[in-house]
Amino acid sequence: MAVARRYMARIRLIRSAGSFNVLRSNRSLRLHLLAGRRQGQYAIDLTNRWRLIILPGQSESQVVVVEVTQHYDC
Repeated sequence: MAVARRYMARIRLIRSAGSFNVLRSNRSLRLHLLAGRRQGQYAIDLTNRWRLIILPGQSESQVVVVEVTQHYDC
């Protein structure tokens, strides 16, 4: 499944990034801040309408994975 492969690739990239700021500078992730009931959370594109929802952790080197969801399926 394409979503699962992309998810694993994104997790590897997050682990190797070292900091949340490195993720922000990687334009291919299309990392963007969310609004509304997801205010303070960020999304990373996976495939088509699928996205990975994350939060910055307590330290700059931590990232919390919240969920994988379909865009607009809130």
